[in-house]
Amino acid sequence: MALVKIAPLAPLVVRDGRPFSPGAGNRARSLDWPYPSVTAGAVRTVLAKCACRPDPPPFGDPSFLERLKEVEVGGPFLLRCSEDGRRRVFFPAPRDAQVYGTESPFELALLRPRPPRPGCGCDLPLEGLWPTAGVVEAKPPPKVPTWWSQEKVGEWLEEDGPSGFRVGKDESHFCLSPERETRVHVSIDRTLGTARDHHLFTTEGLVFPPGEAIAVRVETDDDSLRKALDGLRELHPMGGERRLAEFSADGEDGLFQPPAGLPEAMDRAMGVRLVLATPAVFERGWLPGWIDPGTLRGRPPGAGEELTLVLRGACLERWRPVSGWDLAKGRAKPVRRLVPAGGVYFFEVAGGRARVLAERLWLRSVCDDPQDRRDGFGLAMWGVWDVENSSPSREEATGS
Repeated sequence: MALVKIAPLAPLVVRDGRPFSPGAGNRARSLDWPYPSVTAGAVRTVLAKCACRPDPPPFGDPSFLERLKEVEVGGPFLLRCSEDGRRRVFFPAPRDAQVYGTESPFELALLRPRPPRPGCGCDLPLEGLWPTAGVVEAKPPPKVPTWWSQEKVGEWLEEDGPSGFRVGKDESHFCLSPERETRVHVSIDRTLGTARDHHLFTTEGLVFPPGEAIAVRVETDDDSLRKALDGLRELHPMGGERRLAEFSADGEDGLFQPPAGLPEAMDRAMGVRLVLATPAVFERGWLPGWIDPGTLRGRPPGAGEELTLVLRGACLERWRPVSGWDLAKGRAKPVRRLVPAGGVYFFEVAGGRARVLAERLWLRSVCDDPQDRRDGFGLAMWGVWDVENSSPSREEATGS
């Protein structure tokens, strides 16, 4: 296992999929953050180049492509490096934290599922789901921190609604997504060597200031690729417009390990939260394939037979589209729907001990397809959830 640091040398163009070609659109718009498939493809290509040097990689060999696809890439996450050499990983802000107010530090309310009162109902897609709501109705501030440090995420997940928890007070623990830079380009006439009339286009890219980069976790059992990973330091294009980034690898130093107190906290928990650290792909859209739609019961991949969870609610944003290019088939991949990062699923523990989630499945994928797991989609962070606090009071149960 190694941490691969990706430091873009120019604004990183990560297109959102809208048309960008002559006659179809002259503006390349960027996403707020790269999808896992972007970083997975770039890292695997870099490893292939280094492992096959001085010969070119045999990308036309199906067996070689399968070896590359076996490399597990987890991420991408935001990485900050201070002048004293300290590194800090940031994760997407959980959606169950409702931020409001006008000045930093902002106020915070919990979004939690609660069973409907007697005689009430809702139009949720599955019977047995509880609606999720907060305790305040206020507009969020113009700039809500979209990234939380590893320490703050651990504090948020080890306790359901930590007392005194504030968002935005310490800028070293909360930050926004990278700013965007727009560049105007011209098309050059190859015959005359001059700009062509009426052929202007613009590109939008993510700006990474000094000290900020992208971090991914890379794991492989392939001997040649593992040797290429050791001491990796390479310049390679990433994203649109073939803009360069520096790829370097070293030990992960516990940056992807669960918080120290989380296993013990979850050992006593009757309810758990699943927070998506990266966008997820499921067979049923928003619903994981390992959840039975009828009973809402299931087991996350790799959890074992002793643990059973019951889905009670979810706090998710609208789906996002993702596609790409299939190098083996030489054609575009079909468009799929992603559950955005930061989405939260609430489960009640129906059997077994939830400690296993923190020990085995921290930042491991919960996607249905094995290849999506290796690509880094659906990495999960687990935390406690106070189910009893979400149960109806005696007055609510009696309808009084």
